[in-house]
Amino acid sequence: LSYTMAPKNIYDIGAKLSGNAATKTITVTSSRTGMCTVKKLANGNYRVTGVSPGTSYIIFTVYNGKKEITHASIKFTVKKGVRQN
Repeated sequence: LSYTMAPKNIYDIGAKLSGNAATKTITVTSSRTGMCTVKKLANGNYRVTGVSPGTSYIIFTVYNGKKEITHASIKFTVKKGVRQN
């Protein structure tokens, strides 16, 4: 997946574990915080904020204890002049 946004725009992402979720944890990070930041919201979603032009990946990593079992990422491109949808 990919998304293009302008600096200071936001994009909310919902991510929930299913199945045997009680034994798993998820971390969500930005590959380049100078381009995009990500924080967890009170409702359980994650908010991505465009910071400055460039490309960053928001990475979702799932762990079973300390062992990484899977991951996924979304590419975010931050460009000036992009209209938020």
